[in-house]
Amino acid sequence: MVDGTSELPDISMIAQSITDKHSGRSFPLSIPELSPAELTAYGEQYLAQTQRHRGQAPFFTDKMPNNFAYVGFIKAILPNAKIIDARRHPMDSCIGCFKQHFAKGQTFTYDLFELGEFYLEYEQLMAHWDDVLPGQVLHVQYESVVADLETQVRRILDFCGLEFEDGLREFP
Repeated sequence: MVDGTSELPDISMIAQSITDKHSGRSFPLSIPELSPAELTAYGEQYLAQTQRHRGQAPFFTDKMPNNFAYVGFIKAILPNAKIIDARRHPMDSCIGCFKQHFAKGQTFTYDLFELGEFYLEYEQLMAHWDDVLPGQVLHVQYESVVADLETQVRRILDFCGLEFEDGLREFP
């Protein structure tokens, strides 16, 4: 029922396209000024742009880690989108980022102090989304998934409104 894609850059590209020096629009400040038709058009643009990464399943994933900054925008343009905040222990997450050489755009990962600050800001922003969009973000802890895969998979599927399939217990 779900196509797995990769880390798609489309949400941030669409969000940044809202900024227009000539009209004075800027992201994210102008989001409240967007009409329902504009929001719908941005959602349709996202679905059209990402089609090339998808198969025939009715649903798909977008695993871009930086999408956490766009949760409000995502819910505005795709109100039925299911947002899952998948986390690891902060030390595991930060060390994993620190040792990874990213191709571009993640320069904060090359300095442990900046990385720690970024992680704290991420936690604060996710708490903000919980306050302004209660129940719209499912938080999933990696360590809990490893400890009890089936329970956590069922929890995720319930959140997404999907049925459990036996094939979910096995990996190809």
